[in-house]
Amino acid sequence: RFNNFSNDTSELDRSTRIVQKYATIGKLYFSQEFSKILTVLYKDLERLTNEYGEAVEFADGDRQSEFSAQIEYYSSIEKHSNKALKSMLKIAEIDLIKK
Repeated sequence: RFNNFSNDTSELDRSTRIVQKYATIGKLYFSQEFSKILTVLYKDLERLTNEYGEAVEFADGDRQSEFSAQIEYYSSIEKHSNKALKSMLKIAEIDLIKK
């Protein structure tokens, strides 16, 4: 049986807005490669959010399907964010050596 699970995405929404902000102004502060990774991450987060919304809508109230969609959504966000973070750390390390 699936109990109520949290639908509070306020922290995720806040983080997504921060990524969007830096993806938008990133070229002013970061290297082109670093900025590109931020932009790709933001687009990935948007796509994953849309896919999650569609999956929940498709579940049509089935709690188990909604729960599965939520787990997949958070797992995908973690995967994409970790990949982007690793790439950005490598680029930042190279950029710092150049300065």
